[in-house]
Amino acid sequence: MLADGQDPGSLEARVAYHLRRLAVGWRAVRQTRLLPRDELADLVQGRITLNEPIVHELATRLGLPTAELSRPLTLPETEAWSFYRESVRHRLHVWQRARASWERAGLSLRLAAAVMELRPYQVTHALMDPERRLVMSYQAALRLAEALEIEAGAQFFTANVDLALPPEHGVDEAVVPLPDERIEALYRAAGARRSARAQERDEDQ
Repeated sequence: MLADGQDPGSLEARVAYHLRRLAVGWRAVRQTRLLPRDELADLVQGRITLNEPIVHELATRLGLPTAELSRPLTLPETEAWSFYRESVRHRLHVWQRARASWERAGLSLRLAAAVMELRPYQVTHALMDPERRLVMSYQAALRLAEALEIEAGAQFFTANVDLALPPEHGVDEAVVPLPDERIEALYRAAGARRSARAQERDEDQ
C-alpha cells in the first residue's frame, strides 16, 4: 500500500484511502473500466499518478461525489491511514507486539480476540499462518490499546518496525499487568467466556 517514500497526502494516496474507507472493493473499481486492469490495481494501491479529471471520472462511474475520493484526510483518518500502511507492511511484527502486550497485561488470546472484535481462530492464523494472516486494522488496534490502558494508543503496535528491534521491545515498560477485576470487566464487556482450562487454573490459585 503506497510506495516507499510516497507522500501520504498526495491525491493518489488520498484516493486509495477513501476507496478503503468507503468499502469500495477491487471488483467495483475494475468494473469502471476507467483504465487498464493493471493500472486500476495500482490505483487501488495508491501507486499511480492521478489528476483531478481522472478522479472525477472515477467517482462518477462509482456513483460517488468527487470530494468523497479526493478530500484531505482528517487527523483521525491520517492516524488510521498511517497505522494501516505500517500494519500491511509488517503484519507479523504488529501481531507479535500485540500478543506480547496482551500477555503482559494478563489477557488470554480468547479475550484479546474478543476485545478486538475478532474470532480466536483469526488471531491464531494471524500469528501462525502466513497465508491466512490478516492485517490488523486500526480499529482493532485501538480497542486493544484502550483495553490494555496503553497511553500511546494503536500506534504502539507499529512502534520499532523500522528499527530492527524485537516486537516485544518496550512492552514491559508501557504495559502493566491488569488486576483481576479489570480482566473480569473486559470479559463481560466483550461478551467473551473463559476457557474451561483457564477457569480451572483460576480456581486452583
